[in-house]
Amino acid sequence: MKKITVPVLLLMLATTLVHAQRKSDLLKEIDDLNSKLKSVQSELAESQKNEKVSEAKATAFEEQMLEVQKTNASLLNNLNNFTAASTEKSDNISRTLTSLKQKEAQLTAIKDVLNANDSTALLVLTDFKKTLGEDAQITVENGAVTVIMTNAFLFGAGAKSEIAGKEAKDFLGKIANVVNKNASFEVNIESQGPEGWELPAKRVATIAGILDKDYQVAQDRLFPVGKPGTATSTFIRVNPKFNEFYLNIWNSMKNKN
Repeated sequence: MKKITVPVLLLMLATTLVHAQRKSDLLKEIDDLNSKLKSVQSELAESQKNEKVSEAKATAFEEQMLEVQKTNASLLNNLNNFTAASTEKSDNISRTLTSLKQKEAQLTAIKDVLNANDSTALLVLTDFKKTLGEDAQITVENGAVTVIMTNAFLFGAGAKSEIAGKEAKDFLGKIANVVNKNASFEVNIESQGPEGWELPAKRVATIAGILDKDYQVAQDRLFPVGKPGTATSTFIRVNPKFNEFYLNIWNSMKNKN
């Protein structure tokens, strides 16, 4: 057997120690690398997890955004519809107000003409009372001033005459005096007779003739009407000329518009 010298033994020992040291270092490096690998793998897993969470959140946000867009579109459409409806309603209200103002103006015009007529009728009534005396029978009805005279006063008591006496003519002259001062009014003369048309027709014709010929009341203002009936009085009604009255109302309404 060959003897191993000390130097050789030391060299071998040193070599063995070096190899042992290198192996230990390598194992340590491997352990370190494994630790780093595990850490990287863990971080990667965490990153992948976070990525999935982020993707889920992004998807949820995208869905929410789409829902918000749909909601906004619906709200905008509703707003447009509301605006259109409000505009239409505003236009309708405006047209209604305009129509109401026109009607109010028309009613005001009618009221003004009626008030003017009532004022004139009141003046005629006052003038009749002053002219004919407090004992005269005078009424106001439907805008007309009516003077009531008994047939006995006009044509004689108990007589079936159509001839007026002097006192009656004088009284008719007083009526004519008031009538002629109010040329915008017409004169309706009404009398009745139990025997039919003939006598009352003659009587109103007599009164119309006296007013026309004796007291210059224009014929186109006189409207005598005789008819059957039991009334024992004759009525002279002084009222607006209805054609002119309605024409005044029409013109006032047009001017108001």
